[in-house]
Amino acid sequence: MSGGTSKLEATYTRALGAYPRRWRREQGEELIGVLLSVARSEQRTTATPAELFNLVGNGLATRGLELLGSVGRKRRNGLAFTATVLATYLAVTLTLLGEWGPWVRPGTLRWRPTGEGFSEELMAMGPFTTAAAAVYLALLAGFAATLAGRHSLRRTLYLSAAVAAPLIPLSGQVAGLLAPSLVPMLVLSALALLALVGNPAPTASRRMLLAAVTAGASLAGLALAVSRLTGGAALFFYDVSSGIAVDARTLTTAAAALMLTVGMVLVSGPRALPWTAGLAVAAVPLLIRLWSGNAAELLLAGLGLPLTAAAHWEWAFLVLALAVAALASGTRRLALVRRLRTV
Repeated sequence: MSGGTSKLEATYTRALGAYPRRWRREQGEELIGVLLSVARSEQRTTATPAELFNLVGNGLATRGLELLGSVGRKRRNGLAFTATVLATYLAVTLTLLGEWGPWVRPGTLRWRPTGEGFSEELMAMGPFTTAAAAVYLALLAGFAATLAGRHSLRRTLYLSAAVAAPLIPLSGQVAGLLAPSLVPMLVLSALALLALVGNPAPTASRRMLLAAVTAGASLAGLALAVSRLTGGAALFFYDVSSGIAVDARTLTTAAAALMLTVGMVLVSGPRALPWTAGLAVAAVPLLIRLWSGNAAELLLAGLGLPLTAAAHWEWAFLVLALAVAALASGTRRLALVRRLRTV
């Protein structure tokens, strides 16, 4: 048993490598002792997959929190709130438009702009098209666990989605199975991990706010995506060569850009805040284009704006970004002057 125990201890020690060095030095020995005690009580000489999964997942999450150590709890909760909303919105949209909708049934749509079929094989996934549906359903279940206050279940579901998301397109390439491309799944994996950097809904009022914002974002995002689909184009979201206006890549890229913009503002310190706020305003045209294409130009032209002005509406946001940066910087300096005077 001693030989088996030493091997088991070595396994736990390797798994604990996912934790930061300082954490391992302070708490690693105690945790290994607890794990060995549990294994002895269960008469085991090997680690269970669940143990290793939890050790590595929690270790990586701890590393992420250490990197965000300079960020306050409220800001981390804001990051988690944004990531939870975006991950749930993408899960809803990609499930309906890429997996479950009647327009994505094999044999009922033109998978390529030419009307030709697809070369990949399909897995037996019941009502769904690809194995990516499991990731989307895990994210939706994680959102439900968040609203229910089930933090342990929420962590497990989001970690499972984060790990499985990039594996699905990679396994699809190896086995020749139909699957989303790697970029959208990496974005979903990153959002699932960011949802764990804080508590997006620590109170009942925050849970209500999270539910309302997520429902609004999901409905609006789904309606916007459907409005950009045309009947004569291929409607398969995972085919990046289909030439449609919106697909899994454009939606996840837009979500990633919004997450980056919000995160940049939340993570930045007081000195950098004026400039990050300005960059956030300057990023608005990119976000609008990713989600709506040329809808802004058409809307402005329909309101009577000259075509030349409607075609260059982004410049107004660059001017606004400079104004926001200057105003925020001036406000910060004024606050510092008043503070010095009071001292």
